[in-house]
Amino acid sequence: MNSLISPALLMTVLLVSLSATLPAAASEPQPAPQTAQQASNELAELKERIAVLEEQLAVLAECEACQPEDPCEVPLENTLYGDFQLQGFWSSIAGNDASDVSDIDLYWGEIGWDLAQGPWSGHFSLMLDEEAVELYEAWGMYMQPESGAFAQFGRMMLPFADNNSFFPTYSAANDLGATTARAIGGGIDDERYRIAAYLYNPDVEKLGFATNGGQEPADELSEYLLWWDISRREATDCADGWQFSAGYISQLAEHDCGIETTPVANCVPGLNLFGEYDWSGKRWHAIAEYTAALEQFDASDLDANEDGIGDKPVAWNFELAHTPDEQDTWAFGYQRSEQFVDHARNRYALMYGRRLCELAELRLELSRGEYDDFATDGRSSDTTFVAEYHLSF
Repeated sequence: MNSLISPALLMTVLLVSLSATLPAAASEPQPAPQTAQQASNELAELKERIAVLEEQLAVLAECEACQPEDPCEVPLENTLYGDFQLQGFWSSIAGNDASDVSDIDLYWGEIGWDLAQGPWSGHFSLMLDEEAVELYEAWGMYMQPESGAFAQFGRMMLPFADNNSFFPTYSAANDLGATTARAIGGGIDDERYRIAAYLYNPDVEKLGFATNGGQEPADELSEYLLWWDISRREATDCADGWQFSAGYISQLAEHDCGIETTPVANCVPGLNLFGEYDWSGKRWHAIAEYTAALEQFDASDLDANEDGIGDKPVAWNFELAHTPDEQDTWAFGYQRSEQFVDHARNRYALMYGRRLCELAELRLELSRGEYDDFATDGRSSDTTFVAEYHLSF
């Protein structure tokens, strides 16, 4: 049966519903408004809790820093590198039995591998030439991060006359002193200075005295080296950079001294001084280096001019370079040597270098050398041009 809801009945239902809900809504408690004092108290309490949490975090960080570092969690760094210098040179020589010389060869070839894990590091390199491959360096090092104290051992390039130069050919000051030998040493190295001492075994042996009154080669690792370096700072736009190094070596019978017989009769100590100054923002650089034997060699060991008196070689090197941009380098150099076999008494040199890319550089050197009676081939002068392609990665 169909029926209609009357308007009166619908109105009655709505009024009953409203009367049931209004008392319930009115009976709910309303939150009291928060006063300024209560808000201030809550803010102060929150600040106290934050301060306590910060103290707890600081204690946790300090405890974590005191924990010994797990070497297994320190990543192992591997770096493979190479350094190759291919040179073509031409030299016009004046003097007795003199003749021009020209050639193209591998002036320097080295490939190496560097490893580092935490405070430990290692270095291994091979020297390459046209005839053979030889071990050049193989050493390990431990450095304490906080103090900069380090210990080094193995076959290494000793830090004596192993200094910076802008020219492609090595200076007489480098030839007189730089050497590679088995050694053990240590010192301190930080941002302001570095000082170290080494015991090493020279490739040239010296004679010692046996208990039976005869002579025998000296023991290994019998020589020593003292070396220090201060203010190793690179130039910036706001400050100049400079470096000063000094070293003492007890046996200067290495490298290009011209000693052909071994063992040598006596031990001759040497001194090396090196300084470099880089002007701020001007791209000018000056280098001065001095290497000298502090005593005379025995005449049976080294007597290039055959006067019966042992030689006492000395070498200087001065360079002034300008790098107007990131690609070009211009340099002027002057070298002087005394009583140094087959090295020019005076040499003047000019150099231009151009970086071809990130890995390669072309360097051109023109020099004039003047000799004295310590040149064993009788030359009086030479004019030499060197073109070098230097590749490093």
